Amino acid sequence: MINANTNPLRALSKIFFFLMLAVALSAGFTSCKSKKKLAQQEAAEAQARKLAKAKADLESILTDDSQTISEKEAILSAVKSLDISDPELDSLIARAERHISDLKAKAEEERLAREREERMKTDAVMGSKTLDEYFSSIANAPSIDQANKLIYEAMDQFSGPDTPVLIIISQYDGQKDYDRPTTISKYLNYLKDQKKSVNKVENVVLDSSGKIKELELIKK
Repeated sequence: MINANTNPLRALSKIFFFLMLAVALSAGFTSCKSKKKLAQQEAAEAQARKLAKAKADLESILTDDSQTISEKEAILSAVKSLDISDPELDSLIARAERHISDLKAKAEEERLAREREERMKTDAVMGSKTLDEYFSSIANAPSIDQANKLIYEAMDQFSGPDTPVLIIISQYDGQKDYDRPTTISKYLNYLKDQKKSVNKVENVVLDSSGKIKELELIKK
């Protein structure tokens, strides 16, 4: 029952005020929920982007040959520091670690091969002149049998009897002219037949086992 003294407009205004207040409160609550949901969605998207980048970085370790081992190690370390729990990412990390380990082993093998090659070059060119001594001994051997024995010993330093021998006949401004190519077997027998050695070792190229796979000579 409405009090006769009550102003109808005033009563309606109060009702409208409370309705608007309820709507405002409801809208505010809904807005808070929406903002929280949006923040969660943005965080999930940021995590997804971080995960995708981490996977792409690991893939680059496996496929990008232009990266140095140090660069690959730095990328791997950065990804691991993210501490992201993901099975696929863990698998990529393990593959990247094995790949880097294999690269290090290969680099060490190549380093040792280079050292062997340098030692061989030093012995053949700069040091004891092992090959030059063989050449001279074969040419000056007192008998065919002795020459053949020396040839057999010398051949042990080469990858095979068909190892190419290049003889420099002239060179100018870094450019070299060669005589007709021959093989080490033919060259050593040539020394035996001619009984003179007019060339000396200029350079050698070694294979992975440390044997000479190419020999370069020049006139003494």
